[in-house]
Amino acid sequence: MIYRMPLIPLLLLTVFVSTAGAAPGSGEEVLASAAERKAEGGDVQAMVDLGRIYLNGAGRPRDYDQAMDWFLKAAKEGNAAGQVGVGFLFSRGLGCPLDKMKAGEWFRRAAEQNDAKGQYNLALLMNQGWLGPDQLRESLSWFKKAADQGLVVAQATLGNMYYCSAEGVGQDFKQAAYWLEKAAAGGDNPSRTTFASMLRYGNAVAVDKTKAYGLYLTASSESYAKAMLPLAGMLAEGDGITKQPVQAGAWYLKAISLGETAGKDSWEQLKASLSAAEIAEAGQVAADLLAPAK
Repeated sequence: MIYRMPLIPLLLLTVFVSTAGAAPGSGEEVLASAAERKAEGGDVQAMVDLGRIYLNGAGRPRDYDQAMDWFLKAAKEGNAAGQVGVGFLFSRGLGCPLDKMKAGEWFRRAAEQNDAKGQYNLALLMNQGWLGPDQLRESLSWFKKAADQGLVVAQATLGNMYYCSAEGVGQDFKQAAYWLEKAAAGGDNPSRTTFASMLRYGNAVAVDKTKAYGLYLTASSESYAKAMLPLAGMLAEGDGITKQPVQAGAWYLKAISLGETAGKDSWEQLKASLSAAEIAEAGQVAADLLAPAK
């Protein structure tokens, strides 16, 4: 099976939450003004910060041309974060023509400075075939470099590559477990879910249903719907844990409400074994699970 990574968003560094220019006198505007003064005075890190500010519209109106200008100034000074910023803009055609090859060139400059996000972004473009043929093996090397530095998305990517048998990698469940466990510890819910299933069924790791249940529950509690179905299954079956059919029903219902239609048959099968009161209770628990946190 040939496996290429899906179109995962490329990584920049800091992402600001604002999407529009900040009000005069706001904290964001004050920070933007300070960054501007420093950048204009030649502070390279401030150039990167100002590029991010214009990219995200935090403290200044969003302006991709200005973002490119400031990232490029920092990049030409050899700053890896600035190089990642330039690569990101070229990869999206923001403030410049879309050019994946140029994006790759800038990501490579950052990657060769051991910048984890530069390494990951370069690997991703290679893996997706944007930088030419026959680069899947080199992409694996860059993914590993980024993962070794603790970049969670790179660890998750490697885990999936080994799990799904990427071209140039070969299926290796032990390697998959190694990287998925790290990504799971870093908070990646898809990795938590896949690694939980490996633990549940003893796929290249010792069976540990308690830990599997905990990982499913953590991912489900963060609204990752794909973890809710196996979580519900464990609860419905009493698989290594106390059987809790009402809780199982609640998680099936929540998963279905979030678009996991594969849970419908399981819910109908479970519902047939529940009393009317239990069905009503499951619905109420599901509603509580769906309620926004206060």
